[in-house]
Amino acid sequence: MKRAVVHLAEAATGPLPVPGAGGTYHILIDEPTTGARAFSLLVNEIRPGFAGREHSHDVEHGMYFIRGRGRFTLDGKAYPVGPGTAVFAPPHVPHSLACEGDEALQYVVIYAPGGTEQELRAKGEAAYGR
Repeated sequence: MKRAVVHLAEAATGPLPVPGAGGTYHILIDEPTTGARAFSLLVNEIRPGFAGREHSHDVEHGMYFIRGRGRFTLDGKAYPVGPGTAVFAPPHVPHSLACEGDEALQYVVIYAPGGTEQELRAKGEAAYGR
């Protein structure tokens, strides 16, 4: 094990694939940071009015929304999201996320298995451009 405890201020941070630098990722748990291989955990934020590109991943992942309001679109169907909402994105299913309202949309992401977040580390805003 590399690290057992990681504070948000210590996380690997960079731009989400949201046009106009409208979002930020924070990788808290992944293989390089903690040695975790079965999953990774991130806290992301999208600023008001911004939307991510539709994309998919080779692994399943879940999101839990902490603050703000938005729209999660999965395989063409849109769902409202906000505090207390969790969503599941199966592997290879197209999805996107948009922030709606005046407050940033902040959410936790868990990828299982981990590894998908490494594209964020490598490409930042250009990640998940499928």
